[in-house]
Amino acid sequence: MFASKPPFNFFLSPFLDVNKKRSSYGESLYELDGLRGLAVLIVVASHTAAFRMYGQGSLGVLLFFFLSGFVLTLPFVNISWHELNLHSFMHYGKNRILRIVPIYWICVLFIAYILGENESWIFYNFTFMKGWNHLWSVAQEVRFYLLFPLIIIILSLLNKIEFKIILIIIISYLFYHYRSYHTVDLMDGRKVFFYFWMFLGGSLACHLSKLHFLKHFFKKPLPIAFLNFLSLLIFLFIFFSSTDMIKYFWNPLFPQIDQNTVLNGWRIPHIWYFLFLLLLFSITITRFNLIGMILRSYLLRHIGLLSYSIYLFHMPLIMKTRHLKLSPETDFFFILFLSYIIAFFSYIFIEKPFLSLKNKSFFTIN
Repeated sequence: MFASKPPFNFFLSPFLDVNKKRSSYGESLYELDGLRGLAVLIVVASHTAAFRMYGQGSLGVLLFFFLSGFVLTLPFVNISWHELNLHSFMHYGKNRILRIVPIYWICVLFIAYILGENESWIFYNFTFMKGWNHLWSVAQEVRFYLLFPLIIIILSLLNKIEFKIILIIIISYLFYHYRSYHTVDLMDGRKVFFYFWMFLGGSLACHLSKLHFLKHFFKKPLPIAFLNFLSLLIFLFIFFSSTDMIKYFWNPLFPQIDQNTVLNGWRIPHIWYFLFLLLLFSITITRFNLIGMILRSYLLRHIGLLSYSIYLFHMPLIMKTRHLKLSPETDFFFILFLSYIIAFFSYIFIEKPFLSLKNKSFFTIN
């Protein structure tokens, strides 16, 4: 899309790398890249209260968890016990560190500087023991990464993918049922439940998408049409289920609906678990549909490429620019622009150099 001479490729890599992204086993997953971009836009819109998206940031975060579970599971779907070894898990661990830690540590130092935090605050965030404000989700992700190899080892003991699916469902339920037994401290008196079961939902969607009989079934016109329609409804529900939309849009149309109804991810995460499961399954099984076309758009995939840094830096920028008292929509575009600029250069000078150190093997995770 962007023609350039080699010396300029380095500085244009946030544009050029969008179409170069591949999953760990070589297949392009453009829909998931676009979904990652959509997730971060939802988070920024929610935190700036723009477009009636107040409270929907939870869905963006839970989508990130789902996507991580899906993508990290891909190389291991058909792995059996004898194919696993310490070397493969060392690759996995190194890749996760290179992807998550460098830019995260820089963001922590940036936040500590602008907010005047002390060494203790930096230590707790550096070590992922606690997670200030929105950084709690990264602290949770790191815990997911530590648990995930154990899940893979257990699943690898089963030969049939159907048995693996049943086991993932059981483990997901157990982590959901006992989600309050482990929490992440937000350093402001609040604590967040453990959402590993959401991560496992992405793993479940990945396994379901590899079932041969489901692939064959959804090649038929009627099932494809139904699945596409279902994914469209879920996609729209993400935007029309916010607290503000219920209060200012749905309640005036249907007075019987309580305007205080809350349908975001924090209040009904179990419902969104199934909705995201259906959405990911749909867009990976029947990829060439309306939602797939939207998610494969270059713009969403470009935002998806930079989404991690945009997510990390958008909250401190919101806090530092709050005195401007901009309208929600203006604030959204202003914060997104500032976050994008930081993410653009952090990708060039921090993320990409570290990502280039990842071993290009079967177990390399995007």
